[in-house]
Amino acid sequence: MILSMAHAEIPEARHGELLGSWSDLVVGDRPPGLVAAYMVSDGDNLKVAAIWESLEAHEQALDDEQTHPAFNVFEAAGADPSHAVMRVIGSLHG
Repeated sequence: MILSMAHAEIPEARHGELLGSWSDLVVGDRPPGLVAAYMVSDGDNLKVAAIWESLEAHEQALDDEQTHPAFNVFEAAGADPSHAVMRVIGSLHG
């Protein structure tokens, strides 16, 4: 599994635009291999964290969408997000 993290500083006045785009993503078709996705905030620093079955599934979603699915969320609020991909080496579930 891998964790994909997109993040950007979004002024609070634009949070509604970002949340509207997130809502569109949530109700749409999910890319194959996407296990879970979360939107989290730390003040104006908003992040979309996604768990993918594999790096190949993540890369296929990028190819299929022509961009990272989370980037559309940030672009709706006028932001150019940063992105990182990390390998999951351990997990704990409730």
